[in-house]
Amino acid sequence: MSDEERLRDLFRRARRAEAARAPDFGTVLPRRQRPGAVAFTAGLMLPALAALMTFSVTEPAPSAGSISEWRSPTVFLLQTADDRLLSDLPQLGLSYEEEVP
Repeated sequence: MSDEERLRDLFRRARRAEAARAPDFGTVLPRRQRPGAVAFTAGLMLPALAALMTFSVTEPAPSAGSISEWRSPTVFLLQTADDRLLSDLPQLGLSYEEEVP
């Protein structure tokens, strides 16, 4: 007997053993759950869910501002202690300690 024939024989035996242990289809059919119970539960849950979603209170979305009003969240990193020096134009003849008019 070749390996292939031996394998076929083993599978045939396994199928027969499983078929002998399997219950009859007629005895399994009445055990299943009635589809009416699932439909009844879904029929109650779906309208309740729809009503909950319809009447739930939501806050309106904030209005979008203009692009010209936008500020970078990291703008504070650009501020230094000597910002005045960087924002004023230098004038000839004045030193740092003197006040600019």
